[in-house]
Order: sequence, then C-alpha cells, then structure tokens
Amino acid sequence: MGINAISRGLLFFFIGASVCSRAQQMPDTNGILSRYPGNNGVLLVKKEHARILEKEGKLMISSVHYEDTFITGNSYDQFGERSIPYSSFIKITDIEARTLVPRGSKYKSFQTTSVNERSEFGGGVFFDDTYYKKIQFPALQKGARTILQYTEEISEPRFFGMFYFNSYIPVIESEFSVDVPEGVNITYRMFNCDSLGITLTKTQKKKSTTYTWKAHGMAAYSSETDAPGIAYSAPHMVVYIKDYNLNGVKATLINGPADLYHWYYSLVKDANSKPDKDLKVFVDSLVMNSASEQEKAKKIFYWVEDNINYIAFEDGLAGFIPREADKTYANRYGDCKDMASLTHILLQSAGIKSYLTWIGTRAIPYTYEEVPLSYTDNHMIVTYILDGKYYFLDATGKYQPFDLPTMAIQGKEALIGKGENDFEIVKIPERKKELNTVRDSTFITLDDSRLSGKGRLVASGYDKIEIVKNLKYVDHEKWKKFFAADFPKGNNKMQLDTIILNGYENKEGMLSVDYAYCVPGYVNQTKTTAYLNMFLDKYAFGDPVVIGERKSDIFIEYKNIRSYVVVLDIPKGWKLDHLPGNTVYSGEKFGFDVSYSSNVNSVYLKYNVYVNALSIGKNDFTDWNDCLKKLKKSYNESIILSKN
Repeated sequence: MGINAISRGLLFFFIGASVCSRAQQMPDTNGILSRYPGNNGVLLVKKEHARILEKEGKLMISSVHYEDTFITGNSYDQFGERSIPYSSFIKITDIEARTLVPRGSKYKSFQTTSVNERSEFGGGVFFDDTYYKKIQFPALQKGARTILQYTEEISEPRFFGMFYFNSYIPVIESEFSVDVPEGVNITYRMFNCDSLGITLTKTQKKKSTTYTWKAHGMAAYSSETDAPGIAYSAPHMVVYIKDYNLNGVKATLINGPADLYHWYYSLVKDANSKPDKDLKVFVDSLVMNSASEQEKAKKIFYWVEDNINYIAFEDGLAGFIPREADKTYANRYGDCKDMASLTHILLQSAGIKSYLTWIGTRAIPYTYEEVPLSYTDNHMIVTYILDGKYYFLDATGKYQPFDLPTMAIQGKEALIGKGENDFEIVKIPERKKELNTVRDSTFITLDDSRLSGKGRLVASGYDKIEIVKNLKYVDHEKWKKFFAADFPKGNNKMQLDTIILNGYENKEGMLSVDYAYCVPGYVNQTKTTAYLNMFLDKYAFGDPVVIGERKSDIFIEYKNIRSYVVVLDIPKGWKLDHLPGNTVYSGEKFGFDVSYSSNVNSVYLKYNVYVNALSIGKNDFTDWNDCLKKLKKSYNESIILSKN
C-alpha cells in the first residue's frame, strides 16, 4: 500500500470511528422540529476534510466528505438520490452510503448497493467534462437517516476548493478543514458569512497545520423567483494554494489574476498553431468586397453566429481547450470555446487582430482579484478592438448585433488574452435603459362595447433580441398567438387580425411590428355612460415583495424602457366627462410616468415604465413595492364618456 493509500485509510479510520459512534445516537427529534419547523429534513452534520499532498513533485488534494441527513417529515422523495460530481481531474473513491431506520432505541442499517454514473448538461454555454455518480438510498421513511461518505481526489490543485456551509435544508453542524503541509501557502476568502459566527481554529502539527472552519445552526437555502446565482447569497468560502516549496520543488500556483491567465494561456497557446489553407480561402471569399476592416469583422462574426450550432460535449482538458478551428468549421458545431476559437482564427486569417477572452456570466459574483480561479469564469468569447472601442463578440448569442454584448455578461470582467505575458481585465459596460426599448403606439375606436385598434410596436436592443429569439422558436402561423400573449391589448378576448414584421431578419437596427386587433365587450357601457380603461397593456417590471421573507436580491436581466401611446377617437355623439390625473414615480432604479390629455375629438394617454438597474437589493424593496402599488392604482383608472 502506497503512502497516500495509507494516509487515506487512516483518515477514514479516524473519521469513520467518530461517524459510527455518532450515527448510533438518536437525534433530539423534538428539539430539531421546534427549531426548524416546516422542513422535511435537516443535515445533522455536513463536513469536508481536505489534505494537500505531494505526489511525484506535484500537489494533489484528497478530501473526505461526510453527510448525515435526518428525515423529519412525511415527504422524503427528495432524499432518495444524491449526486456526486467528478471529472478527469476529480476522482471519487471509497463511497459508503446507507440508510439508518429506527428500530426502538437503535437503528437498522440498509446499505446502498447501486451507484449509477451519468452526465448532465446544464443551461450554460461553457461545458467541462463533469459527470455524476448517482446514489440511491433505500428504505426511506420519517425518522430515518441517510449517511454518505466518500473521498474526492483532485489531481489539478487549481480546482481546489470551495465549500458551502449551508444546504437546501437546515444544517445543524457544518465544518470544513484542510491539512496544509509545511512549505505550502494557502489563502481564503469568505462570502456572505459576516453574521454567521463562523469560527476558525488552527492546529499545529509536526509538519503541517490544520485549519478548521465551523458553523452551527445554518438556515436552509431557499430558491426564490428572479434571484441571482446561489453564490450571491449563500454562505461559502473559497480556499486556494498560492505557492509551495516541497522536496526541492518550488512553484507559484495562484497568487493573483496573472497566474490564472498564465495557466489559461498555457492551455490555448498551441491550439490552431498550424495555418489552414481551406479556412483562408473561405475567409477571403467571405470578406470579399468589404469596404472596411469592421465590415470584414462583422461578416465573419455573423457567419459564425448563423452557421455554427452550439453543442457541448468535452473530455478532460478539452473542457478548457478549444477544438481546432478547422474541425469546428467542418462539423458546424461546438461549444463557446470552439465558437470563440473559430471566430478568432477567421478574423486572424482576414488580417484582423482579435483576442480570446475568458469571462463569467452574471450567475457568478466574483471578480478576478477576489477569486483568481476558474470559479470566476464559465464562458469564452472574442474581443475585437477598433480605434480604442472594444467589441465583445459572443457567437453563442445567435441573434446578437456586432456591437452588443450578450445580456448575461453585462457588467462582468473580461480577461482578455493578448500574448504570453500580456493580458487585460476590462469590465463590460451595462447597456443603458434608453437602448433597450419597446415603444408601442396604438389608435383605438369604439363601437358600442367593442374596441378596435391598430398600431405599431418598435423594439430595440435586448428587447428586440428577445422578441426575435422567441419568434424563431414558433411557426409563422403561431406568431399571432405569441404576440397576443407577450403584448396583450385589453384582455384575453383580444383578437389579433393582422401582424406584419419589419427588420426581423436584420440583426442591426430596430424591429417594427404593425398590427390590427379588436377586443369584444371591453368597454363597460350603459345607454348614457361608457367607462374605458385605456391601459391596454398593463406592463409591470416585477412583482411585489414580502418584506422580511425574501432573502435574495431581485435579478434583472437588462435595463429597459417600455413606452406607450394610446389615442382614442371619441365616438360621435359622445363627450369626455372624466379624465384621471397624471402620476409620476421617479426612482433612480425604477419608475413610471402617466399623463393624459384631450381635445374635442380625441383622448391621449402616454405612459412609460422603466428599470434602470440589474439588481434590486433589500434596501430597495420598500420603494419597489410602493412603486408597483402606485403603478397598479394608475392601471385601474378609467376615463368616462357620456352621451351629448
């Protein structure tokens, strides 16, 4: 048995001894139920103990994970399966899983016998080679406990280590520890932990130091509507190895963004090292007769957007290294790295400088200075610079214009690779609300209680992209149904007669939609009086918040403005009797304005609703609710017409 195997065995012996004695103890059921009401289970213990080891001149990490889950409710299906991620860099061994079923004052143990392996693709655009071991727990019932213990061996120390103190159920005892040998320097950062009373102890041994972080009584993480990624609010920590000097081997691992970039550069520097004549011939034909370098760059970017399909499947370091551009070109598919690499090579073949760029989507909260690890990015794009202006080209967006970054990377740091020792970190700007607009003008007439209208809707920026993207997924015959659902007029009795789109195929410029419709029975009318609510589209930027209950900020996909103009042609023989007052709510992050005007023949309603932030924090919730309440009140106002 090798030294690592002996160490791992000893570690299992000591942890296992503690686990076995603890597992036989009955938990304080009444105390747990009173402290954590409304939960179907709690984690009695969530623990990870990591050891940094040296193997053949390189570092590796061996971590023992342990979870003891107590089922407290009658609904226990959620505890039946547990997934353990692994990859070519992360090996899972020594899995021990069982269910403890109470029999009087003792437990009967039911061992798990099957472990299945599956791959799971998420909704992201940056795919590594993560797979999952699926463990099924038998004999579940109220009062039972599931015990899981396994070892995780990480061969690439840059993938170490992140630990979340809480879980989707309450955690009574949460602990993360790491043994650090002499000669190894680590650092760590805590996130969302300020109010938790997490303790850190250091235990000095002969040739190592053990760091242990402990937390007690962690509330369950609750998934909320329109919430940002879990890392924004869940308490967790990131530990990484800065440098080491072991057995005469001295190296810097990660001491800042420069070290992360140097590693990334080492992974991509040899990709596409051989020029491809076929790609060169293709590029020359593609950019032929272009009037400028920018026009060439646009043609190349749009070609990749339109012709390369996003498909993610990788193996090993291919999760971080793009395929050869000629293969992506020939296959007509790839993931974000492949699409970025192909865009980059095509631009280079056309004599245009461009740069591979690593970036994290808005689901990730970190900056490269905070966490100079691969945890900070999950996406790859291309940066093109012309006359000092940066163009962030993300071909996975499909419907993106050349000068508009995809909405998921707004406000994020881009790590731009310019050479072996040359990189730049640039923050991608947030798109201004005035550039993401829907402007809807409609003209209406009345015939008894029937409302008829025609209008034009014009969309720009991300609003245009969202409309086009949604229309791409439905047949032309269903466009009316989509438009009626997303841009309603009046109520669900709306009948859309015609719809004509302009600018639909053009990625640049605006999209316009001409439409005609009617709404039977919309007007509340008697022989002498008619009540008409002119707010035919009651657009709101969100839902009210229950203050004190919501834990997360409100995630906003993009800043935008919705502007509406409604013009009523007053029917002959009728006159305007009542016009509601104007309303304004001018907040820095959100607001609206409503104004009415009239003359003898017409009534005019103009209203604008805007959001000017990508995140609404807890300090804004009261104003958020107040704004929505006033907006709803305005939406309920009606004009009154009477017979002359």
